[in-house]
Amino acid sequence: MKNQINPDNIYWGYRGGTLDINGNDLTFHKLNAFDDGAIITSNGRLARLTLSLNEKTATIYHGNFKNDLSVTK
Repeated sequence: MKNQINPDNIYWGYRGGTLDINGNDLTFHKLNAFDDGAIITSNGRLARLTLSLNEKTATIYHGNFKNDLSVTK
């Protein structure tokens, strides 16, 4: 089911957590992660993760991308 959640409204707090997108393609316009505990993974089929970060300042993401993800900018 498409568009059930806005990825830009996902937040990882202190020590993060795991977001398993399970083969679903997502586009993030911002990554809201506090530290390196944030994980985006796909344990289903290959998923396309698009980062469309249009910030006026530099964006730093300390988290991890794992498993079947194709990450593009």
